[in-house]
Amino acid sequence: MTTGSTGTKRRTLLQRGLALLAGGAAIAGGSRWAAAASPPAARPNTITLYARNSDVFDRPGGERIGAFHANTIGGESAFGVLAASRLEMHSLQLEDGTLFTLSGAADTGARALAIIGGTGRFAGKTGSCIARTIAGEHAADDVRELTITFAG
Repeated sequence: MTTGSTGTKRRTLLQRGLALLAGGAAIAGGSRWAAAASPPAARPNTITLYARNSDVFDRPGGERIGAFHANTIGGESAFGVLAASRLEMHSLQLEDGTLFTLSGAADTGARALAIIGGTGRFAGKTGSCIARTIAGEHAADDVRELTITFAG
């Protein structure tokens, strides 16, 4: 055991070092809290687009702003591709980036697609996309409404 001024100096040095570390942690934590409390840049968290065939529009009957493509992978049986085992991969190509989605295949109703990433302004984005059919006068006139919601 140390006695005298050496032990006191060592203890004082340790206390000052711990106080310095605690102060640094408080400053760093305060900076992070201030950054988290700041409002994020104004970017919409939800986008609604419309697709017909492979074209994407800003509104039904509106301006063409991109393309939508899909590929299906699935197990086959004697009756064709099994719906329960299908996986669809989609790419939604817009002027400022491309979104990539995955979904289990469904033949009817609204479909949920998982956003798994993208390029350009969509780089690192995740979220979901709900695709609903808006019936046209003829089947060829049907439009898919794509409601895209980004996580976080």
